[in-house]
Amino acid sequence: MKCEKFSSVLRTAIFVASALVLSPTTAFSKGNPTCEPNPLFNAFPNSFLDGCSRSRFATLDIERWKDMEKKRDIETFNVEGEYWYYFDLIENDAKGMPPGKLEIQRNYVKAVQAAKGTVLHLDDNKGLTYHIRRNDGEFWGYAGCGRGGANDCTAIMHKIIRAAPMEQSVVMNSKQIAKSIIDEGKAVFYGLYFDTDKSVLKPESAPTLTEIAK
Repeated sequence: MKCEKFSSVLRTAIFVASALVLSPTTAFSKGNPTCEPNPLFNAFPNSFLDGCSRSRFATLDIERWKDMEKKRDIETFNVEGEYWYYFDLIENDAKGMPPGKLEIQRNYVKAVQAAKGTVLHLDDNKGLTYHIRRNDGEFWGYAGCGRGGANDCTAIMHKIIRAAPMEQSVVMNSKQIAKSIIDEGKAVFYGLYFDTDKSVLKPESAPTLTEIAK
């Protein structure tokens, strides 16, 4: 009898522990099936993805303190690259209570710090901007309460950019190149790509090179 009770308790403990380390895919299974998992964060407890958007290239305004040590004075700059947007709805807990805005903010501050990232700014609405560098890229973003009252929060908003230059898809055709040379004595090309500090052309330069050859 004691063995059966111990086995039951052990199974319950294993279930609870595994629930606390859900993968992003599992955590968002209740939400919008068209949304892919957040590339940086697991879901906040009792939350699920309601909406999302994705872009190969976009720009995001980021606020940061000019004086990071004293956390004062703010400047804004923009970062360009691959873009994710998420809007996660939060259900009340077992006591019927939503999390507070400060709770949301501190959770993401600690998550950024755990990833050895940098918190760039904390705003009055208890949101934060951050920078995280990983092997798969350099991420900049905003996380904070997207809906709620003065202190509570019923939704979380994420805006994330993985910094990268835009890939030029449209190139001048051979006739326009010839016209530019005749009219102006030169032609300017935006579809030639090199790796940083290297002189070898990358494969994506092929469309422009083909038109130059013509």
